[in-house]
Amino acid sequence: MKLDILKNTNFHCSFFECHKQAWTQNSEWIGYKHTPRPTNAFVMIHSDMKMEFRLKSGKSFVARKGDVIFIPKDLYYTVSFFDTSNQFDSYTVNFLLSDELCNEIVFDEEIQIFKSVFDKTLLFVAEELFKAYLCRENNRVKAMAQFYSFLDVVLLLTSYDARYYYPIKKGIERMINEWNENNKIEYYARQCGVDKSYFYKLFKLWSGISPNQYRNTLRMTAAKDLLMHTNLSVCEIAHKIGFDDPYYFSRLFKKEIGLSPVHYRKTNPL
Repeated sequence: MKLDILKNTNFHCSFFECHKQAWTQNSEWIGYKHTPRPTNAFVMIHSDMKMEFRLKSGKSFVARKGDVIFIPKDLYYTVSFFDTSNQFDSYTVNFLLSDELCNEIVFDEEIQIFKSVFDKTLLFVAEELFKAYLCRENNRVKAMAQFYSFLDVVLLLTSYDARYYYPIKKGIERMINEWNENNKIEYYARQCGVDKSYFYKLFKLWSGISPNQYRNTLRMTAAKDLLMHTNLSVCEIAHKIGFDDPYYFSRLFKKEIGLSPVHYRKTNPL
């Protein structure tokens, strides 16, 4: 299967893990030189580090800060690391997926590197996934939900067309920074020097959803976290994430998540 058709496929995750890593300067990882990789993986480079992948076939790939690398299962390769930070260089998410008949999904790519897409949205969901993975023994439902949220965002970001993204990049970044504010879409269009209708058009071509739907996705992720990890009331959470009307927030939450905020909290107690 090709990675880019996964989002239109019925599947479930049979295994995942998430790690934050610091690599040693001028080192080489040879763990998969003679033994094939046991899982698929996304690697996201956070620092100014450079990674050089060398495949058994002789091909090589170089990835740098901001890149997202997809590595399929059963690949033989080595990796060298340069200009590492010795603190936090990358996230790695290892995973296995199965189809509706519980057959493992096999990807037929070698390595794919998606250039400069590690933006604040992906950083946010990657960190949330890492925290959920650390606490998975206490709440496996949350951990699995965070994995699907991560996969949804990474597939979206790794499939965007630069022709649509870069003309409205400033507006998208501002919206991500101000996800709990109620600025009108015209405000974000002005950041890019375009009108509202053109901003809407490019945003939909880039993301597949409208700007308001995108902002609400960020808000629902934050709402789930607040419901699970605070004692704030539903009304307080609604106001905190940018909804003046808590009843509208509750209706939207149920539509997007499948449970009301109250029932979601009951299924994910503190």
